[in-house]
Amino acid sequence: MGMFDVTEEDRKAALAQALIQGGFYAMAGRGNALQNVAMGGIGAMNAYNNSMAGAQDAKLNKAKAAEYEQTIVDKQAKSKRALAYANTRAGFKSDGGSSYDKALQMADYLEAQGFPEEADKQREQALKFAPQYKGLETIMQDGKPVVLQTYGNQPPTATPYSPKPEYKQVDTGSSVGFYDPVTGQGGGSFGKTMTPGEMAGNEVARGNLGVAQGQLGIARERLNLDRQKSEAEKGEKPLTEGQASSAMYYGMMKTASQDINSIKQPNTIAVAGARGDVPYVPKAVQNWAAGEDAQKYAQASLQWTEAMLRMTTGATAPPEEVLRTSKTFFPQIGDSPELIKQKNARRADMEKLAAVKAGAAGKAQVDAATAPQKAVSSQQQYDSLPSGAIYTAPDGTQRRKK
Repeated sequence: MGMFDVTEEDRKAALAQALIQGGFYAMAGRGNALQNVAMGGIGAMNAYNNSMAGAQDAKLNKAKAAEYEQTIVDKQAKSKRALAYANTRAGFKSDGGSSYDKALQMADYLEAQGFPEEADKQREQALKFAPQYKGLETIMQDGKPVVLQTYGNQPPTATPYSPKPEYKQVDTGSSVGFYDPVTGQGGGSFGKTMTPGEMAGNEVARGNLGVAQGQLGIARERLNLDRQKSEAEKGEKPLTEGQASSAMYYGMMKTASQDINSIKQPNTIAVAGARGDVPYVPKAVQNWAAGEDAQKYAQASLQWTEAMLRMTTGATAPPEEVLRTSKTFFPQIGDSPELIKQKNARRADMEKLAAVKAGAAGKAQVDAATAPQKAVSSQQQYDSLPSGAIYTAPDGTQRRKK
């Protein structure tokens, strides 16, 4: 029954009105009996129709009044929320930093105050302030070398760690010497033939970065397969090219963070050794001495950094740029606990931005693909899984519930 359809009670009331009006017309008629009955019938029909029309008009007017009242309520709620949002923004106090940092701080503040949609919009706006990394530059400041991180869209900032000398090579004929062009200090001399340790160290560094790049390709294929299967099963609208790319990089960053969180935090000296950052020590020796946890941490940090650079710049970053930029987001030798905490927060902000760029569907696909996989050993455990969940079967294979 529709909103404006008459009810059985309306029909009974109209019929009663018709009987009354019909009797009145029949008794008041001045013709013969047949004419009076006819007049009574016409009067009854007219009274019935008028009563039914009146019932429908009353329902229509009631519905219009309710709709008007709801419009007023909605406008009041919207105005109240807008006022609360304006007061919330006015109460925000920044911790300082660049425009990008302040925009992210505002987004986190809005989300904590119960404005998640506005927080996502704020993070999208923050992207235009995201630092465009160019590289590192060493200068002298107060008689000491200082390393500056340079950007394409904001002034350079001093890095909070002591810079490693970037020695220049001088060929003397029988040997090769090195010196720091900033301080003028020598860095020793070596024979022209590369030692086996140095050759192995170079291979270790290339291998670490190669692993990160290889995992990036694996994640891309896995995300594409999961996305295609999800679209085929659910009939979802496919992601745009930009959302698909952002989802892939978001997945790379998220899995790298999961790897980092799964191991005990190694000390910064060990991580520096795994990356080959300790001067005057062959890289192969550094990597061996760093230990397994530091090696895993270093590899995951390279994976996370390369995915972040691709997301923010849209281009493949050279290995040396990946290594340099990783020091901006991950702990280095000499970092204070507060600085390490700040770097962790900035990584979390970058992952939130990646999730926003991937869109709701892309984020959902990545979260499903990277969710911990539950081992299923009984029919009861299988039945408790939601549709589409990934699980490990008793034979050790990974499957998805239909």
